[in-house]
Amino acid sequence: MKPKDYYAFHKSIFETWEHGEIMETWTDLDGNTCIRYDSGAWWHYKTDRKGNIIFW
Repeated sequence: MKPKDYYAFHKSIFETWEHGEIMETWTDLDGNTCIRYDSGAWWHYKTDRKGNIIFW
């Protein structure tokens, strides 16, 4: 899954998204996609075996 797909999912579960657009993406040592947003906040993302998006 591409970072923009994770972003779209994450943004869709908020009534108001306050973190802005994607500023930076990278893959961490465990293979998780990481996304930093305009606000400076960032999350790890992955998709489980059932296709569910998980972020923390």
